Amino acid sequence: MELKVKKEIFLRIIEELFADDTKEIDKGNCVSFCNFLIDTLDLELEAIPEEEEADRVVLESILELVSNLDTLNVDISFWNSKQIKEYLLDYSGLEEEDFQFSLYKFRKIYSFIKNDFILGLP
Repeated sequence: MELKVKKEIFLRIIEELFADDTKEIDKGNCVSFCNFLIDTLDLELEAIPEEEEADRVVLESILELVSNLDTLNVDISFWNSKQIKEYLLDYSGLEEEDFQFSLYKFRKIYSFIKNDFILGLP
């Protein structure tokens, strides 16, 4: 997949999945942010207790999606809010209510991750 298209898809995913329409992450910094996001979410995954299975599964599905954008052979038009949600729901195998509750938590975490990235914090 061409880097330009991958950037566009990533930006659409963070906008739709994390409700980030701030444009602080753009085509110029999205590659480094994507790597920062993946690394930080990997650490978050390690910190989630095993008994919080729904959170673990949702985070694993988000990581799988973001980490493997280049292997997914779908057009950019595929990546809308409904398709992203369905993709993650299918991958996670959770009921929608459990999925939405966990996703809400990760939207908050995403905000902290993005702020750390913008401020240059490790």
